[in-house]
Amino acid sequence: MRARSMIQCHFISDASVVPVHWQYNKDVIQKSVSEDGNPLLFSTEEKHWINPFYKVKVGNNSLYADQGRALLESLSRNPSFDCVDYSKTLENYFTKDNGLYGEFPEKDV
Repeated sequence: MRARSMIQCHFISDASVVPVHWQYNKDVIQKSVSEDGNPLLFSTEEKHWINPFYKVKVGNNSLYADQGRALLESLSRNPSFDCVDYSKTLENYFTKDNGLYGEFPEKDV
């Protein structure tokens, strides 16, 4: 039960902070916070999306959580870690045809 809760918390917390992921410019963060006091978690407004490197739909995870999801998916199919299966699962998650990440980098980066 604890492991399941840990995994759920990992994915929920990851999705909640994707809009600010990789943003270290304190002026940009402060501007976003000062506009309406939004704590930047679970933001649905474009103006609060200050992640400079990628955009995914609100509620989706970062690539780090998607790596974890691929690992869990691979482990669920195999009695132990299978490097080939995990590699194929990762490839499926991160090919441009899956629609999760779109073009990289964004034009305005």
